[in-house]
Amino acid sequence: MKIVRTASGKQTVKISKSEWQSIGKTAGWISAEATSLYTTINYPLTVKMKTGGGEVTYDISVSIEITEVVNEGKGPYEYWGDTGVDKGSDYIQDFEVKDVESNEGIEFSDETKQKIIAILENDEKFAEKVYSLDPNKQ
Repeated sequence: MKIVRTASGKQTVKISKSEWQSIGKTAGWISAEATSLYTTINYPLTVKMKTGGGEVTYDISVSIEITEVVNEGKGPYEYWGDTGVDKGSDYIQDFEVKDVESNEGIEFSDETKQKIIAILENDEKFAEKVYSLDPNKQ
């Protein structure tokens, strides 16, 4: 949230959608579930084996919760007498891995799932794939 000055000299408050949602959750106007997006993506996870030094690639489905979507559009503006609206575009700011499943029929134990989730949380390629999703199509 910030105070900005328009071209006409008036001061106005600029607040993002995620900030409004945070205020709404705190005040009890909206539930946390109403603002969360869930999706599942397929991902090839390559794991180095402890014995033998080889690698194994698992084709997994990853269930994620998109916890924050932001829009950097300026909104309504006035510039030298012209007015308009910069709608910007939405993009994913933060997410949380909820569950993983094998697409190959392998049954993962809870301990293995937690290890895979820990690997995914530090996997830059996986994060890039999630951040490249369009949050409006989830």
